[in-house]
Amino acid sequence: MSLGLWRLTRNDVAIRVYDALKRVGITGTRMEEYVADLGDPDVVAAYESRTLPAGVRATVVPATELDPSVRADFDDPEPGDFAVVAREGPATGGVDGSPAEDAGDAGGGPREDRGPVVGYLFVSEREVYVDALETELTFDGAYVWRVFVDPEHRQRGIATGLTARACRLARERGHDTAHALVALDNRPSQWTFRACGFAPVREFAYYRVGGWTRRSVSPADG
Repeated sequence: MSLGLWRLTRNDVAIRVYDALKRVGITGTRMEEYVADLGDPDVVAAYESRTLPAGVRATVVPATELDPSVRADFDDPEPGDFAVVAREGPATGGVDGSPAEDAGDAGGGPREDRGPVVGYLFVSEREVYVDALETELTFDGAYVWRVFVDPEHRQRGIATGLTARACRLARERGHDTAHALVALDNRPSQWTFRACGFAPVREFAYYRVGGWTRRSVSPADG
């Protein structure tokens, strides 16, 4: 799916069609599991080299501190999960020219002086339900999911900056690996994770038509 053809399936119309078919019992997806070895020097160099753009800061907060009235997605994580939230606004305390992390921000609160949310992702350390695969999965490490950047702020490096911060969070919490699931047609997410040292290791395929289902797991093509 080169030459931008992924855009044919990663747009609002295609997503609405997918959701409509799923509601009537027809669904199918192929997803690759991407893994980053957080102790590998090359992987560490990859994610440590990724920072947020000037004027954007990262905040790591427990899921319980998220305010769903700010973003509907903030209602999805469970207690024990973490969010990495990107906000526009002046960084505080940075000494190396990179945006500093505002560790005291409540990750979605309504105060205007915190700046608008421009992106976020979630990090889980538990068994997770993957809606696209309609099953629960357990990962031997931290699971990074729901990477989102506001359309007006894309192509600035925010997604890679958030993913890099998620890798650092996972390593700080004692995990040797970070994991993510990416649809085969989601080129932007694939580029983001690869830029932070992730590589595909296996592919999940799932299809359902009414009561008929088929699942498979195979090595990723690479």
